[in-house]
Amino acid sequence: MIHLPLIHNRVLIFSIDDVRKLRKIGIVGVLVGTLPKAPQQNVFLGVPLQLSIYEVLWLIDNGHAILIDNKAFHDQLTEESTPAQMNEGSIVRLAGSSNSHYVITPNELPNEIGLDASKFVVSREEFLARQTTIEDRFAEKYEAFSKLRSIDHYIMPGLRFGGTFVSYPGDPLRFHSHLIVKCVGQKEDVKLIDLVTGGRLATAVKKAWVLMSPLEEKEHSEKTFSIEWAGFG
Repeated sequence: MIHLPLIHNRVLIFSIDDVRKLRKIGIVGVLVGTLPKAPQQNVFLGVPLQLSIYEVLWLIDNGHAILIDNKAFHDQLTEESTPAQMNEGSIVRLAGSSNSHYVITPNELPNEIGLDASKFVVSREEFLARQTTIEDRFAEKYEAFSKLRSIDHYIMPGLRFGGTFVSYPGDPLRFHSHLIVKCVGQKEDVKLIDLVTGGRLATAVKKAWVLMSPLEEKEHSEKTFSIEWAGFG
């Protein structure tokens, strides 16, 4: 079971081992770490790995992970650790000198240092309640995300291609993305100009443009259309 550290309303993964485990089960996330001396760095980012709300919910719903309240975990470590332990780094590591007031970063997960992880678990409902903003048609987008994950596709944000998601048939480090996925509502009108521009863009970057919309019928969870521009590109 992977422990997902929840910091305010974001899940940030600092453990390289956990990043590796997540990637093996198809969760890529987005690296957001940068060097303090290079704040404009934007090519090669490092840990932490930030997970999207869709990735977090999918991990919880499929039994791969639990959410841990990082502040509560830190508070208990601070209360139960002696100054010597804190300075030596045997239980926690101070980000700075021994008299620093920076955030304390645990070296280990709660269960690895004898703490009951269940005391720090955050429920799915509380995680959603902490979100300051929820995207429009969130449930429909999560349904589309889950559907794509059910066929072992790796999912990344699709904003730069004008879609909701970009879908890969395998690890993005090994495969080119195949689909630009656009989630639409059941009764939402799709303009002809959007079909043309979406299809042309997708074909130009060697992808298919996919429209996904949920259905009310129980036997079908969604309807899907793929669009490609013939004789173009």
